[in-house]
Order: sequence, then C-alpha cells, then structure tokens
Amino acid sequence: MKQESPQCLAILLPSLLNKDREQESIRRKKQKFQKTMALMPEIMNHLRSLLSQPGTDLVREIVVLANSRIVFTPSKKCFIFLGDRYKDLAGKISILEELKYIVSVSKDGADIYKMTEEFVGLILSGEPPSAGA
Repeated sequence: MKQESPQCLAILLPSLLNKDREQESIRRKKQKFQKTMALMPEIMNHLRSLLSQPGTDLVREIVVLANSRIVFTPSKKCFIFLGDRYKDLAGKISILEELKYIVSVSKDGADIYKMTEEFVGLILSGEPPSAGA
C-alpha cells in the first residue's frame, strides 16, 4: 500500500474534513426537516402541493389569517393559510419562524412570512440543498 507523504496529507486533510463537516451539516438539516414534517404534516404537504402548481415556483410569501371571514387583498402572489383550517396554526408558524424556515415580513397588521430558499428546497425535494446551490 502506498504511503502518502506528510505534505500530501497536509493538503488533503482540510479538504476531507470540510467534506465531512458539510455532510454532517446536511444530515442535521435533513433530520430537522423530517422532525418538522412529522410535527405538522398537513401544513408541509399543503405547501409542497402549492409550490408544485404551475406558476407558483417563485411565490415565497405566506399570509396567515385567523379565518376565512377576514378580507385580505395581497399586493402580489402569495399563499394564504387560514387559522380555522389548521389546528394551532399560529404555534406551527412560530415553530417554522424559530427554525428560520420563514421570516416575518408583516406589515399593515397582516401576518406575512417569507419562506427561505432552503425551506422551499426542502419542501420540494425533502432534501437539504447541496452546498453551493
């Protein structure tokens, strides 16, 4: 078996360690997402369905309304979630925000959240996006 020179190992080792760290990071992200899916499958599956429809590939905003009696006129294309259709929607939205899957961009009293690109990638594929994506 060929012995690698110390200089060669010094060059290869950081690259190998970075690859291991990257794989571990992806594994953790996937586990976190799988736990989130298990916690709120109805919301996650609904988002997947919405994002998979033609013409919604660039939609990133979610508007949360307490119920269907509230009138909201969005200024751009968004997904609207109604609190009377999901058990503890506010709590689940709070968890998604805490996990940094969504970010509040609320204005004018409306609860509006922007989905991160990582979250959209996870929803659509079930996998964390690859490094550099």
